[in-house]
Amino acid sequence: KERELSFYGAEDFIPLDEYTAEEALQAIEDAKFVVEVVRRAYDRFRV
Repeated sequence: KERELSFYGAEDFIPLDEYTAEEALQAIEDAKFVVEVVRRAYDRFRV
């Protein structure tokens, strides 16, 4: 089973060699989506 690369402890890990700009932009959009979902849930359920 292939594992994803880790940023921890890999001195020779160069993100630009492993990920494309398109993948980076998708990761940013995914993170924005998660933040928005959490923000809405927090606003809805906070006491």
